[in-house]
Amino acid sequence: MPRNHINNSLIFDNFIYIFYFLIVVSFTVFLFGGLDNYLNLYKINADNNAYYSIFLKLESLFNNQYIDIKNNIAIPGLSFFIFIFAKIFFLKFDYAFFLLMFICYIFSLNFIRLLSNSSISYFSLIFSWEFIMTTTTGGTEPLIIFFLYSSVYFYKVNKINLAYFLIFLGALTKPFMVSVLLAYAVFKFFDNKLNFYEIMRICLYTTFLVIIFIIMSHILYNNISNIINMYKSQAWLTDDKSFNIPLIIFFKTMFGTIYKLDNTLKILFYFFLHLVPIVIALNKKIYLDKSRNLYFFILLFYFLIVIFYPSIWSYYEFVRFISPVTPLAIYLLFQQFDIIKNLFRNKIIISFLLVSSALFYACANYGIKNFINLIFL
Repeated sequence: MPRNHINNSLIFDNFIYIFYFLIVVSFTVFLFGGLDNYLNLYKINADNNAYYSIFLKLESLFNNQYIDIKNNIAIPGLSFFIFIFAKIFFLKFDYAFFLLMFICYIFSLNFIRLLSNSSISYFSLIFSWEFIMTTTTGGTEPLIIFFLYSSVYFYKVNKINLAYFLIFLGALTKPFMVSVLLAYAVFKFFDNKLNFYEIMRICLYTTFLVIIFIIMSHILYNNISNIINMYKSQAWLTDDKSFNIPLIIFFKTMFGTIYKLDNTLKILFYFFLHLVPIVIALNKKIYLDKSRNLYFFILLFYFLIVIFYPSIWSYYEFVRFISPVTPLAIYLLFQQFDIIKNLFRNKIIISFLLVSSALFYACANYGIKNFINLIFL
């Protein structure tokens, strides 16, 4: 990403990142009534219960014991990383999870900063709802975002194998990440560098990914069919997968739940935040611009794989699923509108948005309705 906007010192920017994190965490801890209640979110919040079960399974195998976790199935990558952190730093699950999220958060923002500038990293804080919430309560997104932007950075400095390996690690956490390999291939094609060797290299990494995924699933569940059945019953939510027709199910779910106005508005905002730069880029043929087309391809293919995910979760979890490429959408948008860039050069506006968004995300961690009830009831 060309550096055509505000770029502060490395120390100053990291102070902002850490200070922002501390605001969200401290206010969240306060709302939940203490550190113990807060850390418990890393075990029970959203999918974290399944990650904790996998962690316990790995702990039992490490101690030559056995526990059955067939009723708590999730994509295994994140739990393996938490387990590694726990062993390296001698931490319990919740503290290891918290530390992993914080490290991924800091490194993600620094890689975004390296690829763009300070401003884009700040707006990645302000507008990346699920990135901040999962960073401070646990989830896959901080890890995926770290792998994505570190991969893009190393790809840009021609460390191709390392870039592919990082996407491979990310895909073990969220399979959507395989779309980035496709983006790399298309980028090579437009750069006239896609050859047989490059195609075979991508195929080998993909094959290796499938093999490792099968091995992980066998270690945890003794049979990969458990993962497939989990997707069948929990992701597609029906034994008849034809019910969830890609793309149609997204809009069908939207119009079926439009009465939930707050959730609908949130999803529509992020839907257009990512769709608009794609449309503008196609119209202005940015895919031919070698300085920006890689980011466009990553955004495009990641957006498509999320929106065509054949499940109602493509709608309900759209904001979380799409969050890894939100910084790319922000960057492409800001390149097109000088009025926005000029408006947000104002440090008072930036400071206000950073503090207010940090407080808002802490309230969102607690639950907006719960926060309103706490204040007024």
